[in-house]
Amino acid sequence: MNREEFLKELQQMLQGEIPNEEMMGHLEYYNSYIIEEVKKGRIESEVIQTLGNPRLIAKSILDATKASDDDTYEYENTEYDTDEKENTKGFQANYNEQNGWDIRYGKIKLNSWYFILFVILIILLIFFVVFNLFLFLLPVIIPIVVIMMIAALILERRR
Repeated sequence: MNREEFLKELQQMLQGEIPNEEMMGHLEYYNSYIIEEVKKGRIESEVIQTLGNPRLIAKSILDATKASDDDTYEYENTEYDTDEKENTKGFQANYNEQNGWDIRYGKIKLNSWYFILFVILIILLIFFVVFNLFLFLLPVIIPIVVIMMIAALILERRR
């Protein structure tokens, strides 16, 4: 695993879980650390192997963030959320060379696998409801259609 892959995986695990500024701070820290160690003569893959799995690092960061949720942090976070709410209303599309497109509606990430799965499930649910409604009404619709056809034939013969 190289530095870019390491940072990309770490970002994917942190994205949406902590504020964007905080995530970028962690990514910059690990990027700087790897670069500094390589400048000291270490091999990049060794440095990354020493750091460990980026998923475990992300889990540690998330656990530390949740553990440090004291009243002071909540107060600061409340101020941040107020600014964030003003900036995250409506549809947003951003492009990042490292991660590609980030499409959001408010704080909901629209191009994530779980949102796509949610949309597919909603479509299947709608199809299921419409199909079952049709099956439920079919015994009523068929006699009505037959009666209307018979009535049309009788009225046609009278003319």
